[in-house]
Amino acid sequence: MKNSDKLKRYSMFIEGVIFSALGISLITKAGLGTSPITSLAFVLTFLPKKLKKLKKVLD
Repeated sequence: MKNSDKLKRYSMFIEGVIFSALGISLITKAGLGTSPITSLAFVLTFLPKKLKKLKKVLD
């Protein structure tokens, strides 16, 4: 596989991940609910907030 093909594939993958994350966040903010497929991503969006709170407690 050529380097240009790899670059194209990786850029398309990253673009797809970004669009998927954008869609999940918009669905969440709109209060439309999430499907079982997006529930893992939905739960992981709360992880940074929980880690900040845990760090404050431990410090």
